[in-house]
Amino acid sequence: RDRRGPELRMLRGWNVSLDRDGTLRKVSGKGMVWDAGAILEVGDPHCFEVSLSFQGGCMPFILGITQTSFSGPIKDVQDLSKVFVDRNPPKCFVEFVKGNGRVHHCVIKDGCVMMEPSECMRYVSSTLTMRYDSGWLTFSSSDKTSGPHKVPDTEYQPCVFLVEKNVPLSVRVSRKRKEVAEGLNERLWRDRKFTDAQLVCGGRRIPVHRAVLSAASPVFERMWSSGMREAGSAEAEIQDCLPESLEAAVRYVYTAELPWDSNGGDPADAASDPAPLFNLARQYELEG
Repeated sequence: RDRRGPELRMLRGWNVSLDRDGTLRKVSGKGMVWDAGAILEVGDPHCFEVSLSFQGGCMPFILGITQTSFSGPIKDVQDLSKVFVDRNPPKCFVEFVKGNGRVHHCVIKDGCVMMEPSECMRYVSSTLTMRYDSGWLTFSSSDKTSGPHKVPDTEYQPCVFLVEKNVPLSVRVSRKRKEVAEGLNERLWRDRKFTDAQLVCGGRRIPVHRAVLSAASPVFERMWSSGMREAGSAEAEIQDCLPESLEAAVRYVYTAELPWDSNGGDPADAASDPAPLFNLARQYELEG
């Protein structure tokens, strides 16, 4: 029995069909026009995962998320993707390019949907996955990842837009929070993949993701987006604290866990002393 079919539903659709086996097609509308698409239903609009499977880069498509407060136009429009890209925050949509397997973020320029000049992923050949988890959006394919990108923490629904008629796109949606949210940030902390900066303290280097720290700390956000020395560097030197305390603070940013949550507050563990952690939280304006 195919259990996926009954669970995969469109909240809204324009010029598309969605089969019980999860196959999405553009079936009407104009040829080579972005006038077809679907908003997909998920069980938890705060946390979900969508995977699109295709054969050999045979079709272009746009994948992203839309805030649940916006359900799209009432009537058919010639450029459906533009309506959604324009109404949602940056980094919410990517376009897969037919033939070369590259993926670019979508932006509005001169009133049209355009791709950012630099691709966010390349050599995507058969599957593109999108994960949204409580304000963090990630696109991935095999060992290639774009994100996590910080977006406003609210309710979203996944959506897909098509341009070519009668080319099948296989869609899979995970609707169970526990399947997705074992903790995107917990996995980022544990695996330390695709980090793009280091915090240096007392001779220790802690690899981090700038997007994660910038979202949690206005100080780090200003540091990496301003004219400060660290803005053009992949390193930030942290002084006046122990490396153990800094690592505990960074771990909390990723996992919302404090050292005493797991070790019972062992006094022999320097990271278990709450005073340095509170000082770091105040100094870097850490949320929570």
